[in-house]
Amino acid sequence: MKAVRRLSASGKTVYHGAMDALKTPDLTWSDDGTPRSRRFDDVYYASGGGLAETKHVFLRGAGVPEAWRGRDSFVVGETGFGTGLNFLATWRLWQDTAEPGQRLHFVSVEGFPAEAGDIVRAHRIDPEVAEFATRLAAAYPVRRPGYHLLEFDGGRVSLLLLFGSVEDALGSLSARVDAWFLDGFAPSKNPDMWTEGVFRLLAARSGAGARIATFTAAGSVRRGLEAAGFAMEKRPGFGNKRECLSGRFTGMPSDIDDAPWFGVPERLGAGARVAVIGAGIAGAAAAKTLSDAGFVVQVFDRGRQPGPAASGNPLGLVQPRAGSLENPYGRFQAAAFLHALNAYERLAGADVWLGERGLLSVGRDDDDLARQIDWSAKGGLPKGDAEPVGATEAAELAGLPLPLDAVHYPRAGTIRPQAVCRALLDGISCAWSTPVGALEARDGGWYLRSADGKELWTGEAVVLACGTDVADLGPDLLGTVNANRGQITYVSAGDRSRGLRLPVAFGG
Repeated sequence: MKAVRRLSASGKTVYHGAMDALKTPDLTWSDDGTPRSRRFDDVYYASGGGLAETKHVFLRGAGVPEAWRGRDSFVVGETGFGTGLNFLATWRLWQDTAEPGQRLHFVSVEGFPAEAGDIVRAHRIDPEVAEFATRLAAAYPVRRPGYHLLEFDGGRVSLLLLFGSVEDALGSLSARVDAWFLDGFAPSKNPDMWTEGVFRLLAARSGAGARIATFTAAGSVRRGLEAAGFAMEKRPGFGNKRECLSGRFTGMPSDIDDAPWFGVPERLGAGARVAVIGAGIAGAAAAKTLSDAGFVVQVFDRGRQPGPAASGNPLGLVQPRAGSLENPYGRFQAAAFLHALNAYERLAGADVWLGERGLLSVGRDDDDLARQIDWSAKGGLPKGDAEPVGATEAAELAGLPLPLDAVHYPRAGTIRPQAVCRALLDGISCAWSTPVGALEARDGGWYLRSADGKELWTGEAVVLACGTDVADLGPDLLGTVNANRGQITYVSAGDRSRGLRLPVAFGG
């Protein structure tokens, strides 16, 4: 089944292709530690010389590191992640040659993901990448279809893994790639990676002059890439391979899919000034992401230090929302929950969680509970992250009588929103007790003014993360933003509730 349509916003991408279960590559290992896939009857790289092959075929074939010199950011796209060797070698080279402030984005498609332990095993004897392999394995996502974003080196290096079929994954991707590594199994072993449709998608996602490199010199691959707009040439191959291919994209960057549903903004380079209005979780997360990306960020909030006016509840529940896996909403909810957990866990030492992790959801009614159970059973979350439990087990987990079936989410729990905001905003310039009265577009940039007309800031972009106050700053938003009432009721602990071990959610 093919992806129905792209869904992306502000450079972030959300996968919504088929949710078929992922199969394993069925690995075997040679005496020298080289992995081989029984499923495709092919090796991942040359026996005993994987790193040397990667350097020759892909790094030199794509002309790096020269290609990324003087660039704020560089995007590498790959078909066939395998054991991650090309990413590890690129990451290592980036660390050795990139300038401070440059960012590497590596996007890789894999239909048959290996396990984290296989990544370590494949590269443990190579001193150049062994440490990087260990770091990758520690952050490696669950084997679940969709998009998985990992960040390293304080956000300077990002890895976006696309688990699924190559045409589904590339079809849903919004990107401008500077260099492609085509490293699927050989065309004779895995022809789905080398089709005309794949080559057209590579061209559609390529920036002007994008470079491309692959280990194969098969005539069908060369002709297919040339037909898609790449100028290809043969190079000496590695090891017992006589030749390989490299080239450049000579066509015009285009989009062969449906137009996106949003207006794509002009790209801002590192160092651009961005204001974020609102320092709640939304604003703080945006400010952290922008700051890590190399932008000069200034946050404005009407609240007093040390806490924002928004996200002021002392506690909040972090839990997934079940939905149908047949539509983008249900898949987004699963991906968002897993990404949120990873994001909060990166805030080590910030004391963002209250008590033990875990949450029981009994559903607002029988249909709601049935929907959660069905969602978890069909893989809404990885096995172990959503466990249907009967009333007896639910009561034992909760620590008090609970005559209801439930779903147990072991990694969900209770979070401290203010602690999250403070941790995200650490090191970022914040103007507290500074409400913004007006937003003005002028001279290709933006001006912020206080309620009495005083100029507060000028720069290239503004993020509005101030709840319903956005309608005061953007007249075009009047009538399109509605307030949802929320409240917390505090009740003194009683004899029964003092024994509560885990939060219990029921949709209220």
